[in-house]
Amino acid sequence: MPDDIEDSLAPLLLDTIGTSGHAVRFVSRVVPPGEAGPVLVMGAGPVGLGVVLALRALGYNDIHVADPNATRLKIAQSFGAKAHPVGDTSQRFALIMECSGAHAARNLGIELVLPRGALVLVGENAAPWTIEEGKVFRRKDFYMIRTFYFPVSDFEPNIELLRKFKDEYRVLVDGEFGLSALPQNFARFARGELIKPVLALG
Repeated sequence: MPDDIEDSLAPLLLDTIGTSGHAVRFVSRVVPPGEAGPVLVMGAGPVGLGVVLALRALGYNDIHVADPNATRLKIAQSFGAKAHPVGDTSQRFALIMECSGAHAARNLGIELVLPRGALVLVGENAAPWTIEEGKVFRRKDFYMIRTFYFPVSDFEPNIELLRKFKDEYRVLVDGEFGLSALPQNFARFARGELIKPVLALG
């Protein structure tokens, strides 16, 4: 780590910054910032919030975020995003970043993505997902992109992303704790009460 990156922020370079930055860079070749219009981010967990900052860094200025967790939604708004109602179908988007991994959100993304737009599957889900070839799926051209983690060549751009938004990324770190406090902090994280709890050994 460069000396100007504190240890508590270094883990963010993995999924929060790495996965998110890679996803946004990848899709920017398909739906560039100047052609995107409003962008929808589904899910404001660590990766979704990272996507908001990566979108801003690459020049996407009209970012909408949907998440049922009010605390996480407020963080997204403090990062410059607009709140979008969960499940709302009144607006469609040329670029949708699906960060929750929920099958219902993926299906909604297929419905909401505009013709010639892109739905990016960033969120993880190990359960099988069946795509139903209904009218919405069949009757428009659109990109459905899966991105995963990031290549080693992204490391330096990710460091620069962290430097650019260091104050924002600090908001995501919920504090350091020792091994004895791991069970209760993991339980709080699983309930959505924490964003990025940091286990500090030694």
